[in-house]
Amino acid sequence: MADMASKGRARSGPQGGEANGNSALTLRDVERMVQMFREGLTNKAIAEKLAVGHSMVSRIRVGRSWRKETEAMGYEPKQSKLSPKSGKTKCNLLGCREQ
Repeated sequence: MADMASKGRARSGPQGGEANGNSALTLRDVERMVQMFREGLTNKAIAEKLAVGHSMVSRIRVGRSWRKETEAMGYEPKQSKLSPKSGKTKCNLLGCREQ
């Protein structure tokens, strides 16, 4: 454990954004992504430009990833029509009946 900590491999402190060792994006990448959201680019187009998956772009667009950072940039996440967090499910939108 001491060896791990001395080499900076221990999980300590905040793990969000760039501080997360598994992060594929930098804060600059997210800033560029927010600019592209404002320009009206699709998730797929943004993903191709930044070499990430379109699902990562979607998670940032709806506020499931990098939320604190994007809000600090003045970006208000767009809630997905099918997002359970927004209270809208597929059944609610299609008028499914309770069984």
